[in-house]
Amino acid sequence: MKKKLIFKYFIFIFLFSFNQVIAEECDFEFEIGDEASKAIFLYGEPKEETNYTYIEEFAKFVCVDHGMDNAMIKILLRDDIIGGYKINSDTRKEDQDEKNKFIYYYIKENFANVAEVEDLTSPDWTGSIYWEINNIYYYYYKFLNQKTSIVTEELFVTKERFGKYFN
Repeated sequence: MKKKLIFKYFIFIFLFSFNQVIAEECDFEFEIGDEASKAIFLYGEPKEETNYTYIEEFAKFVCVDHGMDNAMIKILLRDDIIGGYKINSDTRKEDQDEKNKFIYYYIKENFANVAEVEDLTSPDWTGSIYWEINNIYYYYYKFLNQKTSIVTEELFVTKERFGKYFN
């Protein structure tokens, strides 16, 4: 009886921890690998790129209440499949304390339990990191242009099999 109770306790903790990692992540109402028609129905007709097509929308309309007010989201399509998405932002460095503007704060809030994200300890951080959760790959890049004081950020989310198409 005691072993069953301990086993149930560990299962509950595991499920609760797993849900905390992805629970607040922006909900696109589709999954990577779904048919492109889902994204087209929700967000409009795609634009052409050399090796793929994409749908572009303001992050504040797609990810309501998740900040990233200056960001644009590109939903990446290839061969009638949703291959991933990129969130891009160019924001003034002076605004770095405004949590509703930077992708950095979205990542810190929604992926706080990920070891690689725990290393992001300052909004002044620049560089790149990546992590993987359930075969979904996250690539985050942040750069500060010293001359213009513009911070450029990108969060690229895909599955391994699609990543090579969207570099």
